[in-house]
Amino acid sequence: MSHHGGVTETLKRTEMPITVRVARFIMTLQVAFGLVGLAWAIFAFFSTFHLGIGLILAATATLLTLTGLLAERLRRRSDRIRWAAIAVQVVLAATTVTFKAVDRELYPSVMFDADVLGPAIVITLLLVPPAWRWFDRR
Repeated sequence: MSHHGGVTETLKRTEMPITVRVARFIMTLQVAFGLVGLAWAIFAFFSTFHLGIGLILAATATLLTLTGLLAERLRRRSDRIRWAAIAVQVVLAATTVTFKAVDRELYPSVMFDADVLGPAIVITLLLVPPAWRWFDRR
C-alpha cells in the first residue's frame, strides 16, 4: 500500500501544475492571434514596402516564433526555458506599451489591453510557487 502512495506522490510531483498549463495555453493564444497580426503586417509591407512596417514584421515574426517554441518547451521543466519565456513576455508587454506611447495612446487603461494583460498573467503564472517548484524538480 505504501508503494501505491509513492507512485501517486511521484505522479503528482511530475504532473505539470495548472499554472504552467494555463500559461502555455495563453502563450498558444498569443501565437494564434499574433499570426493574424503577422498576416496583416505582411500585407501592409508588400503593399507599401515601408521600412517601418518591415521592421515590425520582423520583430513580430521573431516574437511569435520564440513564444511558440518556448510554450512547447516549457514541458521540459528547464528553469532556463521558464526564464526565457518570462523575458519574451516582458518584451511583448513592453513593445505594446512603447507603441502606445509613440502613438500618444498611452493611458492607464492600456494595462487592460490583451497585449499587456496576457503577458502579465503568463509572467505571474510562471512565477507562483507551484510553477517554480515544478521547474525546480527535474
